[in-house]
Amino acid sequence: MTERFYGQFGEDRILADIFQGTGPHTCVDVGANDGVTGSVSLHFENAGWSCVLIEPNPDLCARLRRERTAFLFEGAASSTKGTTTLMLAEGDELAHAVSSIEPGAETSIERLGLSARAVDVRTAPLDDILEEAGVSAGEIAFVSIDVEGHELAVLEGFTLSRWRPRIVIVEDNSILFGNGVRRVLAQNGYVRFRRTGVNDWYAGQNDIDISGPRPEHDYLSSMVRARGLMLRRRLSGVLVSVPVLGPAFARVIRAARGRNDD
Repeated sequence: MTERFYGQFGEDRILADIFQGTGPHTCVDVGANDGVTGSVSLHFENAGWSCVLIEPNPDLCARLRRERTAFLFEGAASSTKGTTTLMLAEGDELAHAVSSIEPGAETSIERLGLSARAVDVRTAPLDDILEEAGVSAGEIAFVSIDVEGHELAVLEGFTLSRWRPRIVIVEDNSILFGNGVRRVLAQNGYVRFRRTGVNDWYAGQNDIDISGPRPEHDYLSSMVRARGLMLRRRLSGVLVSVPVLGPAFARVIRAARGRNDD
């Protein structure tokens, strides 16, 4: 039977090649979306891994419960336990991809020609979520974090020295000066070693089996290709902000992204 992969930029295929059936066999998907489209974790759930899914969008959680069997935390991984407001993007089949709990989310969504609807969602540190899921320290193969600008808050609630995932994949759409994620991970002994699309990959600086002997060199070579995609997306953001024509540009861009994800 042919293996199926779902990752937006082939992340699950690369991860499957890295781990090749060896332990640990637990993965964490922070920002799990609908559990199928662009999923980094679905391939591994199908292969018998233990997966932890985290998603604040209640509509997507309904599908996750239908499509997936893994542990699901309906809420947002963050720095503290409580509640917050999620701005749900609506008006297009793929609109949910830009939903966010970050300040200014409503304005960003409307610039894309979409509408925003506010819903209250719970928050919890990733440490608490992993404990609730029954995960043990040292058994996490990889963590994928795709949270539309909330990355630092997720890391603040995630004690890396305790859990020590072998790979941490973080979406990073920043330009030039970064978003602080690299600094935080470096302080916890992680180095960048790969980039796929908009995602930076980190591994323990002493985990040569994963990162290789020249992780930054390998990262830079993969980043050159991946940054081209980021620059095109930045240009798309400029186009969709053009008065009158912006919504039309946005529809074309979202349609193109949908085709590329197939």
